[in-house]
Amino acid sequence: MKKRDLYLLLGIVIIFIISLSFYKLTGNVSLGLCSDTDNGLNYNITGTAKYENRDVLYTDYCFSELKVKEYYCKTELNLKTKIYQCPNGCQNGACIK
Repeated sequence: MKKRDLYLLLGIVIIFIISLSFYKLTGNVSLGLCSDTDNGLNYNITGTAKYENRDVLYTDYCFSELKVKEYYCKTELNLKTKIYQCPNGCQNGACIK
């Protein structure tokens, strides 16, 4: 392999790496719309939130005996999480009524 060919190959690899970094930094890869089975911040129901273009599910769960970790869609494109103190304790991913 000639030196010129080696430099050309190295340049292509560098451009590829920079392109991947750009997409990660700018967030141009669409995850799809966010959906939540318990329709948002509903601490008394165990729900599951997800992005339509990903196979990952985010299910509410008891963070401790008294706290629930609630996944919800802040907007159509923004999945968030919140830890909430349950007045009567937490069981099976939801606050006890």
